Amino acid sequence: MKIAVIGWGSLIWDKEAKNIEFISKTWHDDGPELPIEFTRQSMDGRLTLVITPNVATVRTKWAEFDGTQSEIIEKLRKREGTTKEHIGTVERNSSQTVSVNRTIVSWLACHQSLQSAIWTNLVPKFDNKSHTISADDAVKYLQTLKSTEPEKFIKAREYICNSPIETSFRKRFFADVF
Repeated sequence: MKIAVIGWGSLIWDKEAKNIEFISKTWHDDGPELPIEFTRQSMDGRLTLVITPNVATVRTKWAEFDGTQSEIIEKLRKREGTTKEHIGTVERNSSQTVSVNRTIVSWLACHQSLQSAIWTNLVPKFDNKSHTISADDAVKYLQTLKSTEPEKFIKAREYICNSPIETSFRKRFFADVF
């Protein structure tokens, strides 16, 4: 079975991550357009890219994997250090009610060799609360991190600079923080 893994962050570029198999794949630039933004504060202080309601859509990337859906879900789950509930999946012919899933099903229709798509489906989170922050809040957070915790700031900047997609928050970070 041919399955697309959709990515937009460190899954594509972080060679020090837990599973190098994702890095060694060929990542295509014509993934589905999804609402992605730097709205998740990770444990190490980085602001990471996640699907975020009510933000502009950006073109994601994808890589093709062979195997069963459950095998690839498990590999992605381990790599991301999360639970199965935070791995999204849709099949080509499924009828979906969630907007993001409908977008991905429509995208699959244009890629006839793919039977399904899988992605990391973490939610926006800041200060250990599930909510979306504004670009202003994100800029203030990074400015504070830069002056108070420079080691965390370096990690945060590395993630943002290596991001393979351009978002409105990222543009603000380069203008106001870096």
